[in-house]
Amino acid sequence: MLSILIVCTLLMSGWRGQQSELTGLDLRTDEIYHLIRQWYPSEAIRFNHFQQLRDVQLRLLRIAKQSSRSRDAVIDELLRVLAEPDVKAYHNYYLLWYLVCDSLGELRANQAIPTLIEALDKTDGLESFSVDSRPVVLGLIKIGEPAVPELCRVLTVLNSPSIARIHAAEALFNIGGSVATAALSRALETETDEAVRNLIAHYVNAK
Repeated sequence: MLSILIVCTLLMSGWRGQQSELTGLDLRTDEIYHLIRQWYPSEAIRFNHFQQLRDVQLRLLRIAKQSSRSRDAVIDELLRVLAEPDVKAYHNYYLLWYLVCDSLGELRANQAIPTLIEALDKTDGLESFSVDSRPVVLGLIKIGEPAVPELCRVLTVLNSPSIARIHAAEALFNIGGSVATAALSRALETETDEAVRNLIAHYVNAK
């Protein structure tokens, strides 16, 4: 009888622990949602300095480091944001894209690679020399080597948008490594768009 009571007590203790963990995760999910909402244009306008938005990002990344479940919850919410129709259109959402992609990169979120690859053609036409003006490229560079195979695929598919191939080449160049370098060299031999080819040549010669 005593042994049965002990077993029941242990089972109840484990159940309560699971319930407490799930409740804690629900609270963190709600916090994650509200933190990311602050990056939307309608909310971000309230901030006087970009560093304040960075501080929000740091809070988000700290949550992701608490546990594997917290990390997955942060990544899932970041990807959910990029799937929203208005956000997906990119225009007027550059700052949101930048902070989301940078966060995915900081988290080395391999599960974000397909979404970022699909968005390689995103541009607002105001790109500068700095990679910071190309959030998707920045995110893929920070994820690093796991993104190389998909970047190679984009670079060699000639019916992909030229801007996507340009961005893929930039990401491969910055990630580096033998596979990325070989892909750039192969693309130089097959690329037919002069602008894309000239950029790839620059990257190949810079190695």
